[in-house]
Amino acid sequence: MRRTKPRHLLPVVILFTQTLLSAQTSSDTSSLPVPSFLAIIVSDIDTSIDWYQEVLGLTLRNRIDVAERGLRQANLHSPTTQLELIQLDAAVPPDTLLAARPGARLTGFFKFGFTVPDLDAMIRRCEIKGITVGNVVGVPETGKRMTIIRDPDGNRIQLFER
Repeated sequence: MRRTKPRHLLPVVILFTQTLLSAQTSSDTSSLPVPSFLAIIVSDIDTSIDWYQEVLGLTLRNRIDVAERGLRQANLHSPTTQLELIQLDAAVPPDTLLAARPGARLTGFFKFGFTVPDLDAMIRRCEIKGITVGNVVGVPETGKRMTIIRDPDGNRIQLFER
């Protein structure tokens, strides 16, 4: 498994975690939006496809490569989520943009999350694959636990106990 230093990507998903927590704690969720799609720009699409399949169990639906546009794109899915991975030749890593501003952060994308049926099993799966798992903490609003892992590009993925 290739390890890279953490990076922040362009704004893609906002308030995913708050919407997820609201859906988990509200007694009437029929009128609430349900997160079902996210897209991220990645540095190596093949590495990311493998990682999201092996770690989160997503299935590759399709893939396109458009060399003349410098674009590689893949759609992965589960029964409840669709994930679009995009590799662009013109993409600029955030750490390059922030090199002159140590400690600064980009506005926008921060993390996204998934609920998992067995958090302990997911943690063991990640550790076996050499993925660093953050502290496991309780979520007072739900009485459940959660932790954070990072994908190959350093994107934060919050894992919530179902």
